[in-house]
Amino acid sequence: MPIASPISVVVHPDIAGGPGATLRPAASPVAVSMSHGSSSFLKLALAAALVLSLLVVALALAPPRLVPEPLELRLYGRHEDLIVGGLATALSIGFGLLIVLFVS
Repeated sequence: MPIASPISVVVHPDIAGGPGATLRPAASPVAVSMSHGSSSFLKLALAAALVLSLLVVALALAPPRLVPEPLELRLYGRHEDLIVGGLATALSIGFGLLIVLFVS
């Protein structure tokens, strides 16, 4: 089963500029630059997400006597999942933050 079938485009010779004309894209790529405000907001948002993911890891690593009881009941048996998920999230967000810091 083919994933995608080829598409043929029929263009009238008068529209294309005659029989020997070549088709070109209508627009050329343009470099996108972020303004200072959006770059600052992105840095702040990524930093906040990084702090939240590290708080999840810290909460999963905290001894049960330091965690409020209703929260400990929700965390019971999920410590490893929260640690691995929180660290993976923190690493990916940190990588994105590094990219934003070096690009701007």
